[in-house]
Amino acid sequence: MNNCGFIDSNLWIYAAIADGSDKSERARKLIENEEVVISTQVINEVSFNLWRKYHYTEDEITVFIRQISATCQVQQLTVATCLTASNLRQHYRLSFWDSLMVATALDSHCAILYSEDMQGGATN
Repeated sequence: MNNCGFIDSNLWIYAAIADGSDKSERARKLIENEEVVISTQVINEVSFNLWRKYHYTEDEITVFIRQISATCQVQQLTVATCLTASNLRQHYRLSFWDSLMVATALDSHCAILYSEDMQGGATN
């Protein structure tokens, strides 16, 4: 395992909206202090939600994509990742999207996956 951390889309949204909330501040500190891995799935989910829920302009979304791709390792989804995700869905009863996130984190050899969507403490 690498010392990297895979950061789920919900934490990126908290960091991006920077509303001064505890969640927003914790997400920003985590992202700043961690060797971060993300997937193209995370970029897509965050971009869509920033546009739909927070009314970001396309220029603002472009800046966001450029910033995170310049500072993070970006993993693309592969056929192998999709097959791993399928196995995870069957074994752990994860949602479709969560299983892709976990599979990408595993394929990237991340030490930890940061998300508020899943229970803590699960290990490979």
